[in-house]
Amino acid sequence: MRQGSSLLLSLVFLAGGAHGAQKADPLAVAREHLKAGDLDAFVDALAGSMQLPAQPAAQLYGEAARRALESGDRGLASLLCERGLKHRPREPVSLRTCLQVAVEEGRWEEADGWGDALGELFADDFEVAMMRARAARELSRWAKVTAVLEPHHNRPARTPMLALLLEEARLFREQEALREQRAELEAKLEIAVKQARQLGRLGGEEDARVARARSSVPTLYTTSWCGACRRARAWFGQEGIDFEEKDIEKDSAAQQEMTRKCQRAGLRSGGVPVIDIDGEVMVGFDEARVRELLGLR
Repeated sequence: MRQGSSLLLSLVFLAGGAHGAQKADPLAVAREHLKAGDLDAFVDALAGSMQLPAQPAAQLYGEAARRALESGDRGLASLLCERGLKHRPREPVSLRTCLQVAVEEGRWEEADGWGDALGELFADDFEVAMMRARAARELSRWAKVTAVLEPHHNRPARTPMLALLLEEARLFREQEALREQRAELEAKLEIAVKQARQLGRLGGEEDARVARARSSVPTLYTTSWCGACRRARAWFGQEGIDFEEKDIEKDSAAQQEMTRKCQRAGLRSGGVPVIDIDGEVMVGFDEARVRELLGLR
């Protein structure tokens, strides 16, 4: 009788232990934490859970990311939305949150990528279009700004930012057209100069004048405290050469423009002045090099 009772108790104990060993569904636990507004506990509940159902996991992460952003925690929002997209790359709430965080933090390349993915899902969404246009604007991709905003051009309630972006895009198109016309005229002038040289109609001084007429106005990127900048500015003035000066400390757009030019030229942009003469970029002021680029004797 005692042996039978002991066996029965053992079976009950084993069954109870096996039942207690079963783990709770991490998604269900995380969902309860999310309902309670405890995002830290939400993250802990899903930590290490690799084999989660893709769609519900992505949706849950997306909702958690949205709430984190609403609470002002952009770092946590970014973490959660990216985790959601690992489960389902086109989860819309995660995509929107990742885009919004990237725009707010000025991570424009990332914002551009998130925006393209979200734009495929919501082509007519005005809020998405505005965030995409802002990213494209910061990356100087003006054709994309126009393409993204064109469907909203006749929007009844046009916001000031929409009007500004559309106007900037229009001005860019006009500038592009002028640049194309200028390039065409310069190409024609180059041909004429070569033909004139072959005929012996131009002397050395005339060549220099034509070269100066052909060149664009030099651009100087400077700061107020830079001695080399002052020397460069004085030299151009003494030579009677028109130039455009941009103070990179006062004009953030000028600083970004200078950095892009240096990167394209394979130069480090750590010093000033940076001088752009007809597309030739140099760091520092080298009078001999400047004379050469301007065609001066």
